[in-house]
Amino acid sequence: MVHLKKRALGQHRLTVGFTIVELLIVIVVIGILAAITIVAFNGISGRAKVASVQSDLNSSLKTLETFRLTTSTNEQYPVDLAASNLKASNGTTYEYSVDNAAKPATFCLTATNNGTAYYIGPGAKPKEGTCYEDFGLVGWWQLNGNPNDSSGNGINGSVSGPTLTTGSNNVANTAYNFAGGSDAITIPANSVLNNQNFTYTAWVKPSSLNAATTVVTGAPTGSPQLRLDSGKITLLSAGVRQFPSSSATVAANVWSYIGVTYNLTGTYTYYINGVAVGSGTDYRAMTFTSSLIGRNAAATEPFVGAIDGVRMYNRVLSAAEMLSLYTSVPQ
Repeated sequence: MVHLKKRALGQHRLTVGFTIVELLIVIVVIGILAAITIVAFNGISGRAKVASVQSDLNSSLKTLETFRLTTSTNEQYPVDLAASNLKASNGTTYEYSVDNAAKPATFCLTATNNGTAYYIGPGAKPKEGTCYEDFGLVGWWQLNGNPNDSSGNGINGSVSGPTLTTGSNNVANTAYNFAGGSDAITIPANSVLNNQNFTYTAWVKPSSLNAATTVVTGAPTGSPQLRLDSGKITLLSAGVRQFPSSSATVAANVWSYIGVTYNLTGTYTYYINGVAVGSGTDYRAMTFTSSLIGRNAAATEPFVGAIDGVRMYNRVLSAAEMLSLYTSVPQ
């Protein structure tokens, strides 16, 4: 009887304890619940950051418009952040650019909080992204395997001659190589590309610096043309006027990020790798219909080498934005 009693007691202990399998199941369930909790928390935290950034931008828009209408004598926006007196929530930082020469004056404000970035302009609502990447971007041909437009405007190009090559990011088939002659990428006409305030940028890798070569141009006479003259950046009003060239040159067989900005007063600025390398004022009314990458409309001054990541904006980017494009944005 005593033996049976001990056996029964042993059986009882087995029924109330956990087996190894049961213990593993409990651990897995706890892990799943913890993961769900973390994901839910991160989601709530992310939405809170977005709401905070958007609220800051909406409040800042009111402050900037109030300044323009009540403080400025000629309806201009603050010249910089220090003059704007903008307030931000804890952890939010601002990047501000302004163009008071535009008609009407315009600005762009980016708010960033721990990797969450939104931007806003006059009369707009906050949008995800940054000013230098998105605001006023009317054409963006990354040339990553095709000549399609990534700006959202659908202005896809067509290739005649150029071949795919390794791009500025050192990835195969993310740029086009131009052999000269009639090689070109044709960009169709679109009214969003016809702007008197503009910024053009592109990555270029010229094979040589011995001649005038076209990087990007509008097709008709009087259209803006960005080209290299013996390695120096030059803006043209095609067939009408050549502006003075940049003070610095790009290197042959090396990727360089070049750009030009131009506004309604005729002020232009050249950039190489995010640094200003020349400016001046010489007003010419610009016209624009279709565009060409790699040569001009007369099939002369062809580019020989590689071109990558061509961008067009309908506004003048600031020096800080041009530097950010060079250092931050993948092509």
